[in-house]
Amino acid sequence: MRIASVTTSWPRHAEDYAGRFVFDLHAALEAAGHELITLAPAALSAPAEEEGKAGLVLRLGKTDGSCFYADGMEANLRRNPGVAWSLRKFLGLAKTELSRLTYDLGLAHWVLPSALAFPRNRGVPLMGVMHGGDAHWLGRPIGSGLLRRIFLNRCDAVAFTSARNQARFEAYARSHPTRLVRMGAPAEIGVSPDAELPPEFVLGVGRLDRLKGFDDLIRALEGQDLPLVLVGDGIERTGLESLAKSLSVTLRFLGVQPSSVVRGIMAKARLVVIPSRRHPSGREEGTPLVLMEALHAGIPILGSRTGGIPEVLPESHTFPSGDVQALAALIRQAREGQIPALSTELAWTPERSAKELLQLASEVMAS
Repeated sequence: MRIASVTTSWPRHAEDYAGRFVFDLHAALEAAGHELITLAPAALSAPAEEEGKAGLVLRLGKTDGSCFYADGMEANLRRNPGVAWSLRKFLGLAKTELSRLTYDLGLAHWVLPSALAFPRNRGVPLMGVMHGGDAHWLGRPIGSGLLRRIFLNRCDAVAFTSARNQARFEAYARSHPTRLVRMGAPAEIGVSPDAELPPEFVLGVGRLDRLKGFDDLIRALEGQDLPLVLVGDGIERTGLESLAKSLSVTLRFLGVQPSSVVRGIMAKARLVVIPSRRHPSGREEGTPLVLMEALHAGIPILGSRTGGIPEVLPESHTFPSGDVQALAALIRQAREGQIPALSTELAWTPERSAKELLQLASEVMAS
């Protein structure tokens, strides 16, 4: 089967963390015997056309990065709505490219906006994958009816990365087959990082923005004499650094790291904390990739009760989002050995994600 995909995030080089889960999923689909062609935004230093284990990739549009990558498309648009022209240009180019291609199945990562690139009434099934932000904007109870008609009506089926979003949308899209498809991470041994790490530390991984809740993690570490290592970058870095200094929390930034190095850092960490929070607008994550990576690493994990996190972690490993005192108490329990590592069987791999996605595709194509 030939699958044409549109995504707004794709690795810009071999070790790039951005869009890595989409790449891994497509590589698993290729390994299962399918042919992938992926249309992604252009990026500086990335080739316009590339073929590898994830199939053929065509990067379209300008390479200024003003709309895509960096802090993420949603944050970039919120900060500077003027960069929307880059998005419009990309979708237009993708639509033109798709009109030239022959394929058996369309795949739109981030239904809003990627589904807009696919031509309507072509007779080829289109599956959407909702990763988080798109589920929020399309799922709002007020003012989203038109958006749902525009985007969901283009899809024949929708996959969700969290059961919470799936349940919300089944009320709006009763005619659409749906399936839970968490994005998986490879179960591979990590590479030892070049940076020297503390003998014991808490690890946080992700884009440094308010949705990730790393400021709550810093507050929870006050007085615990336990260093924090953050992997990632973003607009909140300076503020996090100032907060840690004011609370006498030892904080080490390692910047954006390759996925193989992230796994290597995890192998040395005392525990991984995922303190994601719900945005005042109601926006929350799906199921963070770092959760799957940490499960594969076999170390203790703490996570907030937002998005898909409590669907994977038991209640004993979770805390109410934004509850600094509850998080601090769990960290102390983890240091005392009361928070065990969880079974690696809870982790999704890209192969499992591909299998679930193909099952949904078979249901659509058989109907």
